[in-house]
Amino acid sequence: MKEKQVWEHINRKYKDGKEKSTFLYEVFYNRNRLISPETYSTICDVLNTPICTGVIFGQLANQIAERTQKERKEREKLTLERKQEDLENAKRFLDSLRGRFGKGQIERTPFCATYIKEKILMVSMLEDGSLLERLVEAFSEAVKYNPFCKYTDLGGMKTYEWDKRNPDKRYAALRREGKEDLIRLDR
Repeated sequence: MKEKQVWEHINRKYKDGKEKSTFLYEVFYNRNRLISPETYSTICDVLNTPICTGVIFGQLANQIAERTQKERKEREKLTLERKQEDLENAKRFLDSLRGRFGKGQIERTPFCATYIKEKILMVSMLEDGSLLERLVEAFSEAVKYNPFCKYTDLGGMKTYEWDKRNPDKRYAALRREGKEDLIRLDR
């Protein structure tokens, strides 16, 4: 088939430009089962015409947008489920603390915490990053208040502190101790 014959056939069978390019697009991707190499080559030439590429790119853009929207919704659902699981784990961890100090793990990464109910919470982890952020978010939700500061403690531990009663006094004490990278978060 020559390019002219392909166009004549397509124009007879399909009146709408979108239908035409959809047909060509389908033929292009199913080439081995439907057409000879020569016809395939001709259809490739037709597909390279401005009208076809515009419609095909429009269809591809629509497919990508639909897939992206679906993937975004799935990610949001997984993020929400993960946050809920993190919150439940944080509550369980705080309830299980004996002697006000405990060690735990989030995704096989260890952390430690000190907790006195309705007073203070300190959470430390060697690694700074998304896992520590998840941990801080979950503990904040569990205790119903946010950390007032963060700093690097002995041994390079990244530490966040919550103080429900007197964060100003505790912050002053941390400054006197010379905590490395001390940053006030509640202001």
